[in-house]
Amino acid sequence: MKSLLRFIFPWRSLGRLDYTVRILVCTSSVVLLYYWRGLDDPACDVAMLIMWHYIAFFVIWPRARQCGLPFITAILALVPLFYIFLSVALMFRPPKYDFEHASEQGAVQT
Repeated sequence: MKSLLRFIFPWRSLGRLDYTVRILVCTSSVVLLYYWRGLDDPACDVAMLIMWHYIAFFVIWPRARQCGLPFITAILALVPLFYIFLSVALMFRPPKYDFEHASEQGAVQT
């Protein structure tokens, strides 16, 4: 059960592939919801709002955290125009590697 919650709500970090798959699945589910229910349905608006916040705080924020970006990027992801550019940029940005932390872990393991 704990691993399922970690899969649905990642908090530490997301790799590029995990991030890309989650972005594509969430975005396509919102598009399909609007396609089936229509643009006038208030339930679709509520579902989209929930999905948008999920993407910002449980998909973009872990990926931004892994890339070394500040928390404000998750807040700015709630702005639609900024979200488009940020989501594409995070797909291709390499993770930040902390050499000090890695050397401490290596020293402890040996």
